[in-house]
Amino acid sequence: MNWKLIFGLSLFGLAMAIATVFVIPNKIEWMFWIPIFIFNAYLIAKNVSGKYFLYGFLVSLMNCVWITPIHMLFFNRMNSSQLCCGVAVSV
Repeated sequence: MNWKLIFGLSLFGLAMAIATVFVIPNKIEWMFWIPIFIFNAYLIAKNVSGKYFLYGFLVSLMNCVWITPIHMLFFNRMNSSQLCCGVAVSV
């Protein structure tokens, strides 16, 4: 198992977590994820001899490790600046 590859690819999740809080609105977030997924798939296919799905799954789990705490930490900022999703949240 190439944990260095998994950790390195999951850093895109860290970058996106920060970017979606401060820069990227929800409506266009998917436009950034698609190239990241394609790039991750390419690097996994190039550097791993098998178990491609497992590697992709582990990269996604590591993305959750980055994204969830950052979104929780900046919840109020996200809630006030990204009301484009149409969901009312009362806290």
